[in-house]
Amino acid sequence: MIVLFECQINNKLVEIKRIIQFICSIATNVQWEIEIDGIVIQILEGSHVSLTVIQLHESFFHQYNCSKRRIIGMNMEELKNILKSANNNDDIVFQLQEDNGKEKFCIILHNTTYHINLMKIESDKLDIQIPEVYDIQIRIHSTEYNRLFGTFPTDEVRIYGNVDHQIITLSSPKKLSNKKDEKKEDNNVSISTEWRINDDKRNVNVKIRLRSNVDMIFPSKYFSCFCKPYLLSKKHYIYLNIKQDQPILINYNLEEYKKYSFINSFIAAKMDDNIE
Repeated sequence: MIVLFECQINNKLVEIKRIIQFICSIATNVQWEIEIDGIVIQILEGSHVSLTVIQLHESFFHQYNCSKRRIIGMNMEELKNILKSANNNDDIVFQLQEDNGKEKFCIILHNTTYHINLMKIESDKLDIQIPEVYDIQIRIHSTEYNRLFGTFPTDEVRIYGNVDHQIITLSSPKKLSNKKDEKKEDNNVSISTEWRINDDKRNVNVKIRLRSNVDMIFPSKYFSCFCKPYLLSKKHYIYLNIKQDQPILINYNLEEYKKYSFINSFIAAKMDDNIE
């Protein structure tokens, strides 16, 4: 038996459970790219509107050993169920073993070794071109992000930024027909949050950088994925990076003062001819 990959989790079991639960909320069968310096998981949502990238750098683990890049596929529900029996202060080891030419994924917990059957998942790695400069960058404290997107009232969120007026608004556009004139339509905003640049008194939990005008609409359900109570820490921030006519990048760093391990979600904008 040969150990191809091994990582030891000591004080990060709570975080690992949260990440796995987050992955299960998006997909069941996923592909792991086990690199020399960490693990990368990409999940492309079925309608190709959202791409989620999870990166766990080797520094995230107590010990990490991988001499050669490996790609494996596994059922995340199986992994989640095995970890349910683990206490938060338990030490856990993940291993990729090869025995008689067959690879298997192992979890060593409480002196017991559990095995998960591997599967082949057809998935191409997507390279997202990240802009060098974003039109809008917003850093939101997790509590404020939950307040905004935890129970968003509609299936769309409109992000509008105006450099001349130095404001950014997040709103839920909703078209209502006028009964007096059915041909005439009026835009009604059922909820709206407005931030004025450099208004430190009102923007206590928000920091904003506005470089260019933006007006785009996104599906709100992908924003609420980050509002899972098991995922967000009260100490952490969510970063919204927006560029006109490009997918929005929602970034969540898994370690407070490091940027090596993170969850990135790229969400495509909705095409709306009514936006001027």
